[in-house]
Amino acid sequence: MFGVLITYLIGKRLFNPRVGLIAAFFFAINGLILDLVGARMATDHVDVFFMFFVALAVLCAVYFAQTRKFWWNLLCGLCVGMAILCKWLPALIVLPIWLVLVLHYRWKFKQFFFHGLGLIAVIVALALPWQLYIHASFPLEAIWESKYNIMHLYQDLENTGKPWYYYADVMRVSYGELIYVPFVWLIVRAIRKKNDGRYWALLIWIVIPFLFFSFSATKLQGYVLFCSSALFLVTAVFIDSTLKKEIKFKWNWLRYTVLVLLFALPIRYSMERLKPFEKRPEVPEWQSRIDDFANTSANTKNAVVFNTEHPIEFMFHTKARAYIGIPGEGLMDSLRNVGYQVYLINESGSPEKWK
Repeated sequence: MFGVLITYLIGKRLFNPRVGLIAAFFFAINGLILDLVGARMATDHVDVFFMFFVALAVLCAVYFAQTRKFWWNLLCGLCVGMAILCKWLPALIVLPIWLVLVLHYRWKFKQFFFHGLGLIAVIVALALPWQLYIHASFPLEAIWESKYNIMHLYQDLENTGKPWYYYADVMRVSYGELIYVPFVWLIVRAIRKKNDGRYWALLIWIVIPFLFFSFSATKLQGYVLFCSSALFLVTAVFIDSTLKKEIKFKWNWLRYTVLVLLFALPIRYSMERLKPFEKRPEVPEWQSRIDDFANTSANTKNAVVFNTEHPIEFMFHTKARAYIGIPGEGLMDSLRNVGYQVYLINESGSPEKWK
């Protein structure tokens, strides 16, 4: 999975290989991400691609800030533009991250100003044409969609009923109950090392999206998924600092207990969510009937199936049209007279050709 590699490279370039490796491990075993990648949750493809493009843009920003090569800035802008096309303006979180990284590596004002304009120009050049096209070709639909996006801010469109602190609360479920310890440590670290843009970049990556979506009326867990790499990196940096004994503990047993729990709790959550040792449900009989029909010569665009309880699944897996219930004989005669093959689901659940 590319997200694992991207997270590793960000950690390696900003801190050290151990940080990158630990962060990549947390990414690889995270139950929420694995559920989404496995298409076991709604909006899976959108959230996964958005997370990918945001993380890749941050990685390009890191490389650009360190190497000062124009191509990395161009790639960063392309990734942000792709993220906007994928899931709109939250992708702009990359811009303040880019800024603090450039300032961290002591760029002169003139340099980062013109490169910043170049970054914005690339983003606009990639994301704006689609907006112009849909507003010109489908003005009513485009305006409605834009208004619907804004409605998420002040109206609970999904009827989730989540409180304002929902995302802060769900962090412990998605990333382990001790995630608050590295997060609070990051805040303190960033304040104490105010000139170290690496910590501020991670803090911005987490805090701004969490605050924004916390005060949005519609709340879904996937909205802040693109912050996952940052949370894994924060945890990894905290573990690395603990192993180096840069973080002081009064008792050694407490140090090792925290380290063990930082690994064990996310693993436990992943196991509970994925249930790898449980027997998977067998394919239901009705699905087998659909598969059998799909493998016969009857599976054509001229086939019409009635009396199925699963019309959507039937049409997804076959070329036929499918409907609930049985129409009158006159309609079925009419369909057959114009060239359609009419089938009815019989008592055994199998499609039977109507004669």
